[in-house]
Amino acid sequence: MSAAELVGAALTAFAGDAQLLARERARIRHLLVDDAQHLDPQAAGLVRVLGTGSDQVVLAGDPDQAVFTFRGAEPTMLADLVDRDSPQRIVLATNYRAASELADVAAKLAARLPGLSRHRGPMVPESAPDGSVAVRVLATVAKEAALIADTMRRAHLQDGVPWSNMAVIVRSVPLSYAPLRRALSAAGVPVTTAVSELPLARQRGAAWLLLVLQATSAEFSGDDAIALLSSPLGGADPVALRRLRRGLKRIEMKRGGDRESTELLRLAMSGAVDVAELLTDLTDIEAAPLRRVLKVLGRARSAGGRGDGVEDVLWLAWQSSGLERKWSAASRRGGSVGSQADRDLDAVVALFESAANYVDRLPRANLHGFVDYVVRQEIPGGAGKPGGSADAVTILSAHASAGREWEVVAVAGVQEGIWPSLRARGSLLGTDALLEIVSGVRTAVGERVSRTAPLLADERRLLLVACSRARRSLLITAVDSASGDRDLTPSRFMDELLGVTDESDDALVVPEPAADTRLLALPELVAQLRAVVCDAEVAETDPQRHARAVKQLARLAKAGVRFAHPDQWYGVPAPSTDAPLWNPTDGPVPLSPSTVELLNACPLRWALERNGGTDGDNLRAVTGTLVHTLVQAIAGRIPPEEVRQAMEKAWEALDLGSDWYSRQELRRTAAMLDNFEAWLRNSRFELTEAGTEVDVDCVLEPRDETDPAVRIRGRIDRLEHDPDGRPVIIDVKTGKTPATKQDAAHHAQLATYQVAAAEGGISGEPAAEPGGGRLVYVAKPHQKDGAPQRMQSALDAEGLAQWRDTIHDAATATRGPNYLAVVNDGCRHCPVAASCPAQDSGRQVTNG
Repeated sequence: MSAAELVGAALTAFAGDAQLLARERARIRHLLVDDAQHLDPQAAGLVRVLGTGSDQVVLAGDPDQAVFTFRGAEPTMLADLVDRDSPQRIVLATNYRAASELADVAAKLAARLPGLSRHRGPMVPESAPDGSVAVRVLATVAKEAALIADTMRRAHLQDGVPWSNMAVIVRSVPLSYAPLRRALSAAGVPVTTAVSELPLARQRGAAWLLLVLQATSAEFSGDDAIALLSSPLGGADPVALRRLRRGLKRIEMKRGGDRESTELLRLAMSGAVDVAELLTDLTDIEAAPLRRVLKVLGRARSAGGRGDGVEDVLWLAWQSSGLERKWSAASRRGGSVGSQADRDLDAVVALFESAANYVDRLPRANLHGFVDYVVRQEIPGGAGKPGGSADAVTILSAHASAGREWEVVAVAGVQEGIWPSLRARGSLLGTDALLEIVSGVRTAVGERVSRTAPLLADERRLLLVACSRARRSLLITAVDSASGDRDLTPSRFMDELLGVTDESDDALVVPEPAADTRLLALPELVAQLRAVVCDAEVAETDPQRHARAVKQLARLAKAGVRFAHPDQWYGVPAPSTDAPLWNPTDGPVPLSPSTVELLNACPLRWALERNGGTDGDNLRAVTGTLVHTLVQAIAGRIPPEEVRQAMEKAWEALDLGSDWYSRQELRRTAAMLDNFEAWLRNSRFELTEAGTEVDVDCVLEPRDETDPAVRIRGRIDRLEHDPDGRPVIIDVKTGKTPATKQDAAHHAQLATYQVAAAEGGISGEPAAEPGGGRLVYVAKPHQKDGAPQRMQSALDAEGLAQWRDTIHDAATATRGPNYLAVVNDGCRHCPVAASCPAQDSGRQVTNG
């Protein structure tokens, strides 16, 4: 039940059971209601029902702070209750919370609210401490966030205000949280958020534990299995999850089954299949997320089978997950990851508290009952407890700030269109108009009533609540900028706060803080000192300033401040190692023909791709592998119909996202097979098949004593014989754009295979004069040849010698530790361009 449903159920129960109502009224002698301005009609009815017959009923509230009208609360509700049911009305005329400067801000905002004003403009006692109010308009969102971070830092370091006594209040947390969190975290300000408004079952830290309990005690769906793998326990990102599902589909097809990977995951986590055999058939990388999940599920299921209680099973699952150590370490490091870890840990603690309370009420409760109890909850628990570190600045919405207070408050993002937000909130059926007629706001359906005025009043109350949360210091900020995704204009409320009236000719422009004001944070201090130390002009013109900066930087480095020591400066320390990958005495350097091609184009790209720069699971790589396998099957005299059936079956194991895209790629792949078949038929008059997927293995002797031997290893897609019996290399390509005739003539991969043929390195073939090579592009049809092909002429003795030198040079280029970046036509499609110093996107910040 929601909160409103609970109140409604209570009223229904009282209306239907006079004895129950009498007992409750006899039990309640004093009824005290704080923040009564938030009462909706149903809650007010409950107060009336329970307050009747009580010795004393006290309602305390401020109609100007009624900010929950979207839940049915009305600013007039409090006054109606008091006027109708109370013989005494007391106006609290003194503000004991805020300094006089802050009270003036609240009074200025409240002055334009509709309604009676007898309770407005409260006095401040003479003993009230001094306060400060600052209204600032900044040029960018980043500068706004930086100013707030600096304000918080100075309040903490100079005035000794605890972090927990400061807050940043915004109109919309999702809209403003990211830049504020980044700026505060960068300045070393610990950040927390208000208690989650999500029920426990929908909080990340607790959701996976509930899924573990559900898997061991109740029905478990395929979607639940995917969620558990993607949770903090499984830790599978979309790529890892897709890799695992492909592996499961591969195993299922190998065994002759047709079950979906999602169903296999569900069965594995439910203990309905042989998990050990399944994990054996998966690669280590594929199985890693599943192993983590199954480890915890196995221990939880064993505990549940022994009859252990809810708390015991929950504790065992938590301990075996290993997340406690991981999240605790992240929490200590701070930053955005630390904040998320704080929230996750809080959710786990709340789940354990919920389990303890549940077991206390139902000692014989089982796992299924507890999971069902938590999942059905719609009201967040743990009210009043913040999410995250206790000593941290809270970022929260204006609605969430109601009823709370802090020493220092920053009200951020006071922008037109955001605060006030005057978008229509009515529904398609016009329920808002119906409520206005029922409440007497309008007397007829056709009567026109202003929609903007009440919305503007609601937004004014909301800003009033936000600004009145501060006791001593208040900062109100907005951005005035026409750049970025949208224009940002300061709110009309900012003019009021700056003392500008509608009749003013000129708007008051508030200057930004001075540009040379440094953020009071260690990273900023280190950056400023480093700038002086590294400035040659300062060292020459002002050596004393330079020496002072060096001395202060040394002090910070000795104290362990990050990036104060030159060894931690990016680009200054030497590489971790300058050892080459191999020495001439290590034996032959292994090279594949495709590697020779890549090294010939760009040695740096080879080095980066060799160490994880490419994704072997991307669509092009998977499709290319599949096409080569099917081409081999066609060449092996397997009927085309069987090959296409195998292709369609294999295609089901590929996860290509959208169905339409999958069908499109399947048609494209089928067309490749048609083109290859056409090429195969048309080329038989000049070529004779000698083999498919033919192994190549040969060693080129060193050119001199400083040169290494080179071992060429690879596999030829197709090996043909020309009319003279010479070996012809055929390389099947799935790319859409054929190489130029000139590029094909100098194609390193084909040339390397020709060198291997001359050396006798092709399996089943004696050393012989090569007959050339061909690149066959099966992605497009060709009227004459069936598929476009590019020729490489047979290499003569001089050409073979030149390519032997090229292969030796390529092998030498692999040694390192330095690798040359070469700009070439392949740069446009290079997967590691972001790490290449020859590209703008890959330039290092230390390049100058």
